[in-house]
Amino acid sequence: MPSLGEAMKARYPGESVGAIALREAVLASCQQFLDAGLGDRNAAKRLASTNHAVFYQQLTEVLLTRVLRDAGFQMEHQERGPDIRAVRGTTRILVEAICPTAVGVPPDWLLPPYGRKVVVHTYPQQELLLRWTAAIKEKSEKLLGNDDRNVGGYLRSGDVTRDEAYVIAVNGCLLRSGPFSSLLGISQLPLAVEATLGVGPQQVTFNRETGRATDAGHQFRPTIHRGSAASVPSAVFLDERNGPVSAVWAVDLNEGLLVGQNSQPMAVVHNPNATNPVDEGVLPSDVEYFGVSTKGTMELTSRVGRR
Repeated sequence: MPSLGEAMKARYPGESVGAIALREAVLASCQQFLDAGLGDRNAAKRLASTNHAVFYQQLTEVLLTRVLRDAGFQMEHQERGPDIRAVRGTTRILVEAICPTAVGVPPDWLLPPYGRKVVVHTYPQQELLLRWTAAIKEKSEKLLGNDDRNVGGYLRSGDVTRDEAYVIAVNGCLLRSGPFSSLLGISQLPLAVEATLGVGPQQVTFNRETGRATDAGHQFRPTIHRGSAASVPSAVFLDERNGPVSAVWAVDLNEGLLVGQNSQPMAVVHNPNATNPVDEGVLPSDVEYFGVSTKGTMELTSRVGRR
């Protein structure tokens, strides 16, 4: 296995001032993460991997740790259990991180925006949303288990107790189209909102007799129909069985964070049925979302977050 320095030079080649600065920044942050004992035993191997997906999954933990440290949290790690344990005063949050790959997403969407032969193409809203629902489902089951597959979870093993806040951090950087954020869905709200609170596309209701618009808003879409396959739940936070999941922390982080590049957007979607909710303003974000379900409708509110 190559050393971490050799792996970073291969991943970030070039001798320009910018290339060297980026390579050194990523290397320093990864080494600090490893030296602090914040990764699993295979973390160094994963950071040195030439596999794009493996590298960015591990880098996501490095970047989230950096963001939380900058917000005043102290980091802890255990070989068993969630990826990140963040402590600040009396607040303790367990974070399970995932960086979904673009399986099923049209390749054209992932091409850089410059030099494309086709400059207008369909926004793959369902394919992207399915990547988010799959990521959230996978990390929810890490906590709750899956009886159908006879898989236990952190609660059953005791790696997470029922009075601890559990947050799923989803990094959408591998679903990004060029420089555009990967967070927003067809609703113009974060895909994390669509995947957990059942928010669908914007719609307008017309009076058939007068032809005038009578109402406007978002569809309530608690499931996604995927061809002939079974429907995929997209309102998991309205199911009280998912109460142990406190929130989804949606981020679009890459190595540019370490050298001040790109906007690196972040949003928090709170679970209205959370057993152990995360207080507003605790997790760094640009905006936070809160939902309340009443009589088959969803009332969604948002507040400016804190960095």
